Amino acid sequence: MRPSLPAYALDGRPLIWNADRTAVMFDSTNEEYHSDRGSISSTALKILLRSPAHFRAYQCGPRKKELDSQRIGTATHAAVFEPYRFSKDYVVWHQRRGAAGWKSFVGANVGKEILTRSEHDLVSACAQSIRSTEALRDESGAVYTVDDLITYGTCERNLYWVDQATGLTCRMRADLMIQNVTVDLKTTDDARAERFGWQCVRHDYDVQAAFYLRGRRAFDPNTQHFPFIFIAAELTAPHAALVHTADDDAFIAPGDKKVSAALALLKACQASSSFPGYERPRTTLKLPLSARFPRGLDI
Repeated sequence: MRPSLPAYALDGRPLIWNADRTAVMFDSTNEEYHSDRGSISSTALKILLRSPAHFRAYQCGPRKKELDSQRIGTATHAAVFEPYRFSKDYVVWHQRRGAAGWKSFVGANVGKEILTRSEHDLVSACAQSIRSTEALRDESGAVYTVDDLITYGTCERNLYWVDQATGLTCRMRADLMIQNVTVDLKTTDDARAERFGWQCVRHDYDVQAAFYLRGRRAFDPNTQHFPFIFIAAELTAPHAALVHTADDDAFIAPGDKKVSAALALLKACQASSSFPGYERPRTTLKLPLSARFPRGLDI
């Protein structure tokens, strides 16, 4: 069974199929990729795990405007993985927003993303730090930076595949793929493992990583091992970055169970044409343990 492709993918651009034509890679713009509502992304699955009703609203509604932190994160992604697009699609406003000339500047740059000078400097400094960060070290001891991986890998390429259990068309757009390694950049307040781990919990990064690895395995089922690497990069100076490899048992496996559950739930919702809200509309509210027993308090 072939994955269903969006109309823009059928305009003559090169399609790279796997051997049995159940998975395909191709290039597109970020806007094209996110315009596709007919296939399932990791973001959609994470929303589905909240409730099918939230998933339905997400699939049918307009894309939400990015928060400032998300906007800076998106700009950083572009500066790291697509520097040509960053220089072409981002422009710099050298005064404060709303100052004299702001409306004219916005009108002259329709379709472009506008950064203030301080935002541009922040993004550029963060991108430089990320690209110089050590990402891998091979058996001979040779060190490869993120910049090296970008040079030899493929950035922002779409991968579509068919989930064999449900027949649903799934899609991913990895920041970077190099051989069997998948790399994802996350901006953060604190890149240390013990702090970044909580960010992974809050935003279901285990679901994203497991879902992406399903796509990689669907495209190349003969490959046995697919490492998944997070680059956690701090937006504040000194823009420190750390590289974290997702543990197969303690990170990928729990995420994969959630992916299976979400895909099965979506298939059932589609079959019944029912997308219910929260399963338990009434609960008993308790303060989290960390709030009831703060560190240092005698109990």
